[in-house]
Amino acid sequence: MAGAVARTVGAKLADFLSVKDFGAKGDGTTNDTAALQAAIDSGAACLWFPAGTYINTGLVARSGQQWFGQGYALSVLSFPQVNVARPPGAYGIKSVGDLSDFHVEGIGLRGTLRVQTSTDPAGQALFGLHLRGGSVQRVSFTRCRIFEWGSQSMGTGGGAALGATAGTGKLFTDVAFSDCIIEDNANVPGLYFGGISTYTTTMERIKVVNCQFRNTLPYADQNMVYILGDTSLQAKDVQVDGNTFSMSESIDVCVEINYASGFSVNDNTVTASGAADCTGILLRSNCFDGTINDNRITNLGTGCAQHDAIALVNLNAGEVQDSVTISGNTIGDFGKCLINVSRWSKNINISNNVLVSRRKRTSFLIGLASVWNSRVHNNTLAGGFNAIMIGGGDNGAYQLDISENRITDCGYAGYYMIDSPTASENVTHLRVYHNSVGDMVSGSAGFINTPYLAATGNRVSKNYITTGTYINPSFIGNVFRWDTAANNNGQCLNGTAYGFAQGAIDFQGGASDPAVYTIGANLDGSAPDVAFGDAMIVSCTVPLPGVVVTPYLEAAGKVRINVAKVAAGALSIQAGKWWVRVIKRVG
Repeated sequence: MAGAVARTVGAKLADFLSVKDFGAKGDGTTNDTAALQAAIDSGAACLWFPAGTYINTGLVARSGQQWFGQGYALSVLSFPQVNVARPPGAYGIKSVGDLSDFHVEGIGLRGTLRVQTSTDPAGQALFGLHLRGGSVQRVSFTRCRIFEWGSQSMGTGGGAALGATAGTGKLFTDVAFSDCIIEDNANVPGLYFGGISTYTTTMERIKVVNCQFRNTLPYADQNMVYILGDTSLQAKDVQVDGNTFSMSESIDVCVEINYASGFSVNDNTVTASGAADCTGILLRSNCFDGTINDNRITNLGTGCAQHDAIALVNLNAGEVQDSVTISGNTIGDFGKCLINVSRWSKNINISNNVLVSRRKRTSFLIGLASVWNSRVHNNTLAGGFNAIMIGGGDNGAYQLDISENRITDCGYAGYYMIDSPTASENVTHLRVYHNSVGDMVSGSAGFINTPYLAATGNRVSKNYITTGTYINPSFIGNVFRWDTAANNNGQCLNGTAYGFAQGAIDFQGGASDPAVYTIGANLDGSAPDVAFGDAMIVSCTVPLPGVVVTPYLEAAGKVRINVAKVAAGALSIQAGKWWVRVIKRVG
C-alpha cells in the first residue's frame, strides 16, 4: 500500500499481545496478578484477554494502552472470592501518577462484595476502578461490567472513583463510559468523578452514555453517577444520556451533578421498585446552561416517599442554578415532588413534561422556591395534593410565568391546585394564565391561593375549568368579569360553594316559548356570604341541554338563578344537586 511503512511480523504482533503469553491462566483458580501486570508493563499498545476468569489482587494501569476482552461476561478480572480483610489501597484497576490514552473494552471487573463481611477498616478500600493518582486524560471504558465492589459492613469502596487526589495542575478531560453495566456495588454504587481544585485545574468532557446501572443489594449509600466540581473548578461539557437505572434497594441519587456548565442529562430511564428510596436527578450548587430532557422516572414500589424525582438545590448563599431546561420528561409516583426547583435558581424552563402520580399522591408536582425569571409551560399535571407550590423564601420569587398547563386529579381537603407554604411569601410579578383545570379532588379548596397584591405585578387570568365538579355554562362570562375587576389578587376559582337540591324543571311547549324558571333565593336554607360586586359561578350535577343559566343577586345573602330555554318546544331538566360558588371581590 502506498505510503505504508514496512514492519516485521514480530513488530506487528508486539502491538497486540495476549496476557496468556505472559503466563496468565484465566482458570478462575490461579492467582494471575504477576502475569497480568507483566503483560501491562511490557508496553504493548494492545493487550488481549481471552475468555476466562483471571484471579488477581489489583492491577496498575499504564498510559498509551488498550485492553480488549471477548465480552464482559467471558473475560473477567476477579478478586479472590474469600472473606478476608484487604490491605489499604486494594483496587481492581488503579493509576499511579498521570494516566492518559487508556482504553478498556469487553472486560468484566468483579469484586468481593457478596462474601466480604469483614469489619476491619483496612479491608474496605475496594473500588473496581480507582484512577486518582494524577491527571486522567483520554480514558474510556466500553462494554465493560463493574460489579460487586466494596464491603457489606463499611461505608467505603464501590464501583469507580476518578479524579486526582495528589499533585497540582492536573487535568481531568475526555473521560467516557459507554455501553457498560455497573451493578451491585456497596457505598458508591456507580461512577464517581471528583474534580478537586487543590489538585486539578481543568475538568472537561465527561461522558456517561448508554450504560446500565442496577442495585439489588442493601449496601449502597451514595450515587450512581456523581460528577463533582467545586467552587473553583467548573465541570464543563458533561453528558449523561441514554442510561438505564434500576433499583430494588436504596441508593442516594441516580445522577448528581455539582458545579457544572454545558451539561445534558437526557433520555435516561429511572425505575425504583420494592422499598427502594432514591432521588432521580439532582443538580446542586452552581450548574449553568444545561438540559434535563426526555427522561422517564418512575417509582413502582413503596419507597421514595420523601424523595424528589428531579431536584435543583443550592446549599450556600450566592450559589445559583441558571439557564436550565427541564422538558419532555415523564415522571410519576415520587412522594415528595416530581420537579423541585429550590432557592436562588433563575432562568429555569419547565415545559412539555408529563407529571402524573397515580399509585401514590405526590405532595406537590412542581415546586418553585426563590426562583426568578422562569416559566412552567404546557405540562400535564395530575395526582398531586398541590399541582404547583410557590415559595418566596429569603430571596423572593420573581417573574414566574405559569401558562397553558393541564391540571387534573389534583387537590385534597383544604388544598389548592396552586399554593404557597405561608400567607406572607415574597412573590412578585407572578402570572398564571391560560391553564386548564379538570376533576379537582372532592373537598379541594380551589384553583389558586396566592395572597399577593395586584400592585406587585401578580396576575391570574383566563384559566379554564374543563371537566368535573365545577363545569358550568356561565363560567366564561364570570371569568371575564373577574379578569376585569379592579385589584384582583388571584382568587379566580376560590370562594365558597353553596349547594342545594332542585327538583325536575319542566318547560312546556307553547306560545310563551322560550320560558324562564327562577330558582334559588336563600339556597335551601343557607345564608351565603354574597354581596353586590361578588362573582357567582353555577354548576350542576345533571346535564343542562338547551338552556342558559345565569346567577344574580336578589339581596345580600340571597342568590337567584335564571334557567332560560333557548328554543321552542318542551324540555325537561332532571332533578339534581346545584351549586353556586361565590368569589368575593377584592377592593
